[in-house]
Amino acid sequence: STDNLLDVGTIGSDSIEFIISGGLTITNGAGKNVLILCNLVSNIVAGATMQLSLLATDDNVAGSGAQSGFTPVAVTDTNPIYSNIFRADTGELTISTGENNPTTGIINASDTDVELLQIKFTASNIEDINLQSIRLINTGSTVDSTIITNIELLMDAPAYGVKNSADTLAATGVFTSNEITFSGLQDTIVIPKNDTRYILIVYDIGNSLKGNETFAIR
Repeated sequence: STDNLLDVGTIGSDSIEFIISGGLTITNGAGKNVLILCNLVSNIVAGATMQLSLLATDDNVAGSGAQSGFTPVAVTDTNPIYSNIFRADTGELTISTGENNPTTGIINASDTDVELLQIKFTASNIEDINLQSIRLINTGSTVDSTIITNIELLMDAPAYGVKNSADTLAATGVFTSNEITFSGLQDTIVIPKNDTRYILIVYDIGNSLKGNETFAIR
């Protein structure tokens, strides 16, 4: 059998009213089940709880006799009926250093595609996560744009921690006041629920590099 839509409820401040056009006939000595469904707004607050209750009184349930036409019929069960409690939940994102995070090494002037950091993102099993932005802080000794000439944010598809043809460029930029923010990533980086994605941070080094400069980010 299929479900039939009886009505779309009118939502008040603390109640919902259904008017069943044409009525719902319940056969003498039998019963029928009614299912209540709801749609939620997109900005519902995490942790919010939802529960419906029905106190089966003449004020809340109205009906008439199919043969007698008597209105309203008496409602004899006055025990409240409660739905289960539903809790609004949102996905969670766990961030850690990737298993193939680049190791400490020596950098030379004019080096390109220097892998600096691999980041591991894992989404919980609630929903996919659209990564919107990443803010990185320079913890090395220089942020000079003539030394660090370009920073790439790559989707590290095979998770090797090494830039290769399988990686996808998500964003580029340079340091500003010792930090860089990659924004507008939601159309590029999606972490599926209960799954993991890796991002690789890659530097290009200019020809004005001096000895003893260090490069690190967090």
